[in-house]
Amino acid sequence: MGAFVTPVGFRGSEYQHLEWRICFNTGENELMSSLNNTQVYIYVILKMVVNDVLKPVKKEITSYTMKNIVLWLAENNPQARFDERILFYWLREGLGQLRTAKSTSHLSYYMIPERNVMAACGLDEDQKRTWIETITCMMNEGSTMLLRLPKIRIAIISYPTPLLWYCNQRM
Repeated sequence: MGAFVTPVGFRGSEYQHLEWRICFNTGENELMSSLNNTQVYIYVILKMVVNDVLKPVKKEITSYTMKNIVLWLAENNPQARFDERILFYWLREGLGQLRTAKSTSHLSYYMIPERNVMAACGLDEDQKRTWIETITCMMNEGSTMLLRLPKIRIAIISYPTPLLWYCNQRM
């Protein structure tokens, strides 16, 4: 697996201008391409939650954070358990991990677990509390939380037939 060294220092460090970071872009891409459909759906929906609901201003939460959450979910659970029929269970698990990462200010980088992805993310306490409350509400809403996501809400309103078919299949 290849690695890259980039001249990006640890945010907030007094030596930030001298520090370098090790990146495993090719390895991460390989891992992401090995995810099953449900795991990819979780990743995409979590990214939509971040961009459309939480709306970070200063990159306090990024798609990189969501990628690490999904990779840890995939690592800690058998792939056969990631079934589309229980997508909302896994989405709730992913939101739970995001909430924990925000409340503890800790999420291990998948490739180097000793590295904390949440370190120095620049999140003030009021924003942290607001995001934790929002994530908790979304977790409690179940599948209706998707209505918070504009692209999905528009798709449901524009094309209700697939959703009605899906609902009838579940009964």
